[in-house]
Amino acid sequence: MIEGAKLIWVNAQAVRGELKKADVQRVKAGQTAVRVEGFQLMKKLKSEVRAGSVAGKSFSPLTEIAKRSVTGGARAKKPSPNRKAMSRTAVAIRYAVTKLGGGMQMSVGYVESGGRSGKMSKSWTKIANKLQEGGTHPVTEKLRARLMEIGASMQRGRNKRAARCFFLRKSTQQFSTPARPVIAPFWRMHGPGALRRIESNYERKMKGERI
Repeated sequence: MIEGAKLIWVNAQAVRGELKKADVQRVKAGQTAVRVEGFQLMKKLKSEVRAGSVAGKSFSPLTEIAKRSVTGGARAKKPSPNRKAMSRTAVAIRYAVTKLGGGMQMSVGYVESGGRSGKMSKSWTKIANKLQEGGTHPVTEKLRARLMEIGASMQRGRNKRAARCFFLRKSTQQFSTPARPVIAPFWRMHGPGALRRIESNYERKMKGERI
């Protein structure tokens, strides 16, 4: 009887060890499944933003002035004819996966904490969110003078037609920037399928597949 009891105890210890090992494996598979989906969504969002169209809807095009990124007394940059609105904010797109209760929370977009994708500065995040919302910006005398200077230099080159945009009317007291939402439409289109893809990733990982 003693030997039998000892044998049962040894088997129970082995079972507990196997169960613990299996539980750790399941947790790691779940974490990997979420991270893989976060990484794929980040790549897709970056690609769409660079192309100037999110969830199948194109952003309002940039004006000639906006293409040169002129703000205040900032130096004008050489415009790119192919530059899309919001495209520069693609660099600020990150994904983060953190523990939440007994599960995992995934964030994709202009997030400050990028986890394995790297951390983004608060200023970049703030700029990206402001651009999404749109709004109005005052035309200061300093900005007006700078725009006239740029317009004059353009008249001496090949951009005479575009140069007219830089000579503002006296009645122009502010610029209006249209809202160009990124995160909300992206998640409306791709969010519903994220859970299904995570579940599929988990099942594949548990089968020993590389995902």
